[in-house]
Amino acid sequence: MTRLAGSALVLVSLNACAQTPDHLSIGSSDTVIVNARGPVALAVHAFDRAGREIRARGLRYETRAGGNHVHISTDGVVTCDGRGDATLVVSSGSVSTRGVIRCQPIRGFRQTPRMVLLTGGPPKPVAVSAVGLDGEPVTAIAARMSVGDTTVVRLVAGSVVPRAPGETFVDVEAGDCAVSVPVEVLERVATLDSLQPYQEFAVPSLRLGVGESRSWRVPAGRFELWLEPVGDARSSLALAGLGLKCARFPGDDRQHYSCVSYSGGSVIVRDAGRGGSTQPLVGHLLVRRLAGPASRLSASNANSGNMSERISRSDVRRSAKCVEIL
Repeated sequence: MTRLAGSALVLVSLNACAQTPDHLSIGSSDTVIVNARGPVALAVHAFDRAGREIRARGLRYETRAGGNHVHISTDGVVTCDGRGDATLVVSSGSVSTRGVIRCQPIRGFRQTPRMVLLTGGPPKPVAVSAVGLDGEPVTAIAARMSVGDTTVVRLVAGSVVPRAPGETFVDVEAGDCAVSVPVEVLERVATLDSLQPYQEFAVPSLRLGVGESRSWRVPAGRFELWLEPVGDARSSLALAGLGLKCARFPGDDRQHYSCVSYSGGSVIVRDAGRGGSTQPLVGHLLVRRLAGPASRLSASNANSGNMSERISRSDVRRSAKCVEIL
């Protein structure tokens, strides 16, 4: 499990007897982000002159400045009933340290789209969107993350590093809430005729002349097709399929489809007609093979079935008493 930021933990005793500390620290950086709506015990660390962590008794907590939504008890328990910051001084004998408590309690996570990476490609940071009790975005998140299948991806400093083709998820927990981010790792290949699950075929700069069309054969299976015309080609460059049953992704007005082919078919890009222009049409074509046999997806739900499979893990964990925010 990778921990992105310091969260409240109970002080671990490293020595059997209490000693006089040389210095103290609050959390890992003297700034503690609190996303929970319930009480959280602060983690205060004591060190001797050699820098070894020791046990400290009789810690005193004093709030020097803070908003109305930040409540810090005399034994170091923080409760946030809204957004706000507070300055805290913790003392042990004559030694003291100052820290900042940033209260940003989370009401829920928004639905998180899947992450798509390529084998051998660069890592991508995990990005989630949380909403506070006031309905505004949470700008500071102390998150804990874990990966479902570490043979597909691994976590390094909050980013997802691709390892092998496949599909998994990253669990993100913050405060009382959690969300699962779907992750897919694909292998880019040079031909379409034998495209396998977790492989993609791309034509990053497709060019068509007047009245021209191009086609590529695809095997039986489930596919995601995406054509992105460039410039003036937006009204004329069209994506079509022969032997494919397709439906547009919901909420997406682009040429972006989920398709199924039971016995093989063809992906076609064509010039749909334009008035008087002789300039070539330019666009980007992407074809991805989805996991699972074609028989699992009927033509009537080619789109909705695929999408529900991909986002079902993105629901906020119900046991956390959080809400899913659309």
